[in-house]
Amino acid sequence: MTPEVIPDPFPVGLPAPPVLLEILLVLTFLLHVLMMNVLLGGTLTATGLEIAVRLGRRDLRPAARFLVKLLPNVMALTVTFGVAPLLFLQLLYGQFFFTSSILMGWYWLAAVLLMLIGYYGLYVAAWRQGGRRPWILAGSALCFLAVAYAFVHNLLLMTRPHTWLYAYLSSPGGGLHLPLGDVFPRYLHMILFGTSLTGALLVGSSGGIEEGGSRMAGMRVGLWVLTLSLVAQIPVGAWYGSTLSAGAVQALGASWYARVLFVLALVSNGAGWLAAYRLWRTAGTGIKTGIPERAVRFFPAALVFAGTAAMMLLRQFVQDFELQSFLPAGSWKVEVQPVLTAIFLVGLTLAAAVVAWLLYRVRKDRAGGEGPPGAGLPAGGPPGPEREKTAV
Repeated sequence: MTPEVIPDPFPVGLPAPPVLLEILLVLTFLLHVLMMNVLLGGTLTATGLEIAVRLGRRDLRPAARFLVKLLPNVMALTVTFGVAPLLFLQLLYGQFFFTSSILMGWYWLAAVLLMLIGYYGLYVAAWRQGGRRPWILAGSALCFLAVAYAFVHNLLLMTRPHTWLYAYLSSPGGGLHLPLGDVFPRYLHMILFGTSLTGALLVGSSGGIEEGGSRMAGMRVGLWVLTLSLVAQIPVGAWYGSTLSAGAVQALGASWYARVLFVLALVSNGAGWLAAYRLWRTAGTGIKTGIPERAVRFFPAALVFAGTAAMMLLRQFVQDFELQSFLPAGSWKVEVQPVLTAIFLVGLTLAAAVVAWLLYRVRKDRAGGEGPPGAGLPAGGPPGPEREKTAV
C-alpha cells in the first residue's frame, strides 16, 4: 500500500499547531496509562491475593481489601482519562487509527462490552464477600486482559498500513490480522508495567497497616510482585525489541532523546525497587526521615511510574517513526483557531481541577469510612444490621 492510498490527515485542518497537539496527546495518554496499568495489574494481583486469603493466608486480607476497594475508582479514572488522548489521536492520526479499528471489526467493538462487564464485576467484588469474590475478580481480569490485547493490536496495526489491503481481503468482516509473535511481546510488556506499578503501590499501602503481621505480609507480597515483574521485563523487552523494524532500531540508536529515555527507564525502575526494598526493611522499626510518611510510602510507586512513562515515550517515538513515511513534512493542514484552542485549554484545566477535587474527596471519605463501594466496609463484609453498629 502506497502513501497515496491513505486519506489526507484531518482535511478540515488542525485547530492548533501539531506540536501542541502532540504534547497534549502524550501528557494525557500518560495519565491514562497510569490508571490503566493500576487497573490491569491491580485486578490480577487482587485476584491472587483473594485466592491466597481463601487458602488460609488471613494476614493478606488487608492488602487484598485495599486493592478491591481501590479498583472501581481506578476504572472510572481510566475511562475518564482515556477521552482526551483519544481526541488528540483522532486529530493527528485519525486516518490510521480509524482504519485499523475498522479492520479489526467486532474484535474492537467487543472491547466496549468487555469493559462494561469487567467494570460491573469490580463493583460486585467490592461489595460481595465469601468464596465467589476471587472468581468475580478473575472474570473482570480476563475481560481487561482481552481489552488490553485488542488495544495493543490496534495501536500496532495502525502503524502498518502496508498490511491493510491484505488484512481486508483476507477477512472483510474484521479480525486479528497481525502475527501473534509481533503483538504478544508488546502485550506482555504492558501487563508487566501494570503488575510492577501495582507491586510498588502494594508495598506503600501495606506499610500503613497497623497490625504488624499483616503489614509485613502485604509489603512482602508487593515487593515480590514488583521484583518478578521488573525481572521479567528484561527478556520480554528484548523480545519486544527484536520485533521492531530495522529502521526503528536504527532510529532509536541514533537518537539522544531515545537513549536518555531508555536510561531513565532503567534508573527509575531500579531506584523504585531499591526504595520499595528499603521501605520493607525499615517497616515497624520506628525510623523517622523527616518526610511525611505518606510521601515515603508511595515514593517507590512514583519512581516505577516514571520508568513506565519513559517507556511509553519510547513507544510513542517508535510509532511516530513508523508513520512518518506516510505523513511527509507539511502534510498536516493547520487552521489555527486561537479562541477555540483557548476555550479547550481552559476547559481541560477546569476538568483536571475537578478530578483532583474528586480524588481529594474520595481520600477524605475513605478516611471517614464513607465514599466509594467498599470504602467503609469492615473486614467481614457489607454492613448488616449488626455490622453497621460495629462500623459506626
